[in-house]
Amino acid sequence: MDQISDEDWDVMKAMISTQIDSTPTDVTVESLRKRGSLECIAQQIKRGDDNPSARLQAWYLAMLEIEVTSKPLGLQKINYLFNHHAKEGLKSFVLDTTMTQTPADADDDEWKRRSIVANLEGKPNLSVVERQQLWQ
Repeated sequence: MDQISDEDWDVMKAMISTQIDSTPTDVTVESLRKRGSLECIAQQIKRGDDNPSARLQAWYLAMLEIEVTSKPLGLQKINYLFNHHAKEGLKSFVLDTTMTQTPADADDDEWKRRSIVANLEGKPNLSVVERQQLWQ
């Protein structure tokens, strides 16, 4: 994988900062600190600073941390994935790369049907774009 340039990494870090600034009002910086989220994000930024070849992954993990701590739907989705895998006794796990909102008119069965678990079974080597296309 190509390394992310220093200039692009600066843009990515600014995106992380902007995402933190745009969290819902009930998610404060102090609450992120108490949950360990700020420490996790800082570790990922340091990882990207120290390892240019890991910048994309570090950015994604930092953005994911913000997403699941600031949007209840993101955490619900991860909880569903975990419970599905635990119930099925699956030994591998593919994390959804698109933290999207459920349409207001979707019922639980539709949400589960469209779950990344169902869409990605047996397809472990898909790119981020291919995974996002499956989600649609």
